[in-house]
Amino acid sequence: MKRIVSFIFVFSTVLFLLSGFSKPFNETKEIECFDSSDNIDFIIGDEFNLTKEEEQQRAFALADLVPETDFDFELTDDYEGVVIKKYKGSSRQIVIPSEIQGVPVVEIGYGSFSLTGVITVVIPDSIQKIGSYSFSFCKRLQYIKLPSGLRSIPEGCFKGCESLNYFIIPETITCIESSAFANTALESIYIPDSVSFSYIDSIWGDECHSSFVFSLCKKLKEVRLPNNMDVLPKGMFSNCESLESITLPENITTIERDVFNKCKSLRTIEIPASVVAIDVGVFDESGLTKLYIPNSVMQLKCTFATCSDLTELHLPDSLTEINSSLFHDFYKVSKIQKVNIPASIKVIGEDAFRQMNELVELEIPDSITKIEFSYPDTNNAFLGCSSLPLATQKRLKQLGYPGKFN
Repeated sequence: MKRIVSFIFVFSTVLFLLSGFSKPFNETKEIECFDSSDNIDFIIGDEFNLTKEEEQQRAFALADLVPETDFDFELTDDYEGVVIKKYKGSSRQIVIPSEIQGVPVVEIGYGSFSLTGVITVVIPDSIQKIGSYSFSFCKRLQYIKLPSGLRSIPEGCFKGCESLNYFIIPETITCIESSAFANTALESIYIPDSVSFSYIDSIWGDECHSSFVFSLCKKLKEVRLPNNMDVLPKGMFSNCESLESITLPENITTIERDVFNKCKSLRTIEIPASVVAIDVGVFDESGLTKLYIPNSVMQLKCTFATCSDLTELHLPDSLTEINSSLFHDFYKVSKIQKVNIPASIKVIGEDAFRQMNELVELEIPDSITKIEFSYPDTNNAFLGCSSLPLATQKRLKQLGYPGKFN
């Protein structure tokens, strides 16, 4: 009897296990049950060995239409459309409804999805406008489909989306505003020629340049800029520590402040002859090793005191003064080995080249016959430049340098 009972128990267990294995894999349910604290790449991408684009399309296909009860919403001012004010649902892969109670959804309001746990969002084509900071700090957001009629990516739209590592900017986009992609996980970005980084301020009506658009994108390595750009806006790539190279459009005239600040992997960059102004902090703490500044640059406000890897530098002929902050910093030791004194130089400030002990080549054009040194009795512009050839030291003395080299 005991043997019969044991046999029935074992047989039942085997049947139970086999029935479990025979169930088809339900992909949608798997994603819905997936813990929101984890990354869904394993389910969407890795398991099927998909490309990034295929991953994205699969994520869109698996997203579910969510009910109107998941939103706070209100009518537009003309009563013809609905504005989503807040997402309060718990779903992670969502399709936003194109209508609510028969009225078209036309706008996503300011910060409406900010700080939520959404992973995939499909926005219907009925939506014409997305508010500032609408998806900011959605730390799990990986996939988002923009509506076909959208023209602008607003200020701070995806700021702090730390899982957003793949994004295609549609050709319909004509403007990207400040901090739109700041502190995201983007690894590369292609910006179409249709895109501008200037817009009209909605309150004051002034034209503004978008600032810090890709700031703190620490995984960003590759960027394609629009050919029609004439200004690199303030802080555009600041703290993009993985950015290795970038090609600047030939129409660029102005590089605003802090554009490449702390781009530690940026070893070299070609500045087009169209550039006339480089603002303060542009190359601070960057990884540049060589830099040629064309003679077209008439306004040079940046300094190189914190470029600890810079060994070669060409200064433009427009420069009339080398001040004490261009190379010298009490907390940094310059590694510059080769630099030129442009023919346009009239004044060299106190401490200008001080402690540049690796400087072995200083180009001084024959056209220079006299240089004014600030504080002629105590000036130490070249103190510590003991590696300079004796012929160069003699030339500087003949030009009026009053100080020492050792």
